[in-house]
Amino acid sequence: MKNRRTFTARQRVQIVLQGLDGDTSVAEVCRRHQISATLYYRWRDQLFENADRLFEKKGKRSAELEGLEAENRRLKEVIAEVTAENLDLEKTPGAWRTTPPF
Repeated sequence: MKNRRTFTARQRVQIVLQGLDGDTSVAEVCRRHQISATLYYRWRDQLFENADRLFEKKGKRSAELEGLEAENRRLKEVIAEVTAENLDLEKTPGAWRTTPPF
């Protein structure tokens, strides 16, 4: 049984870009990284098919990020209010009691 090598996404992109660079042939890139040409072309096709998603996600991500930042600000305001109320209750003797004193 052969040991399968695994490549990270970054490594795959770098390998495909080396083949696209034009300074080195695809065959040489494949030999250097000990991969088949079929695998190289599969990675290249995946890169081309999914490249547009890279730019689409930025818009969605920034909108999502803005939403998270707004929620973060709101939660900080709530914490500040609760903290202020807590400090007021600590300063007022007997304010925390729910039943009247005996």
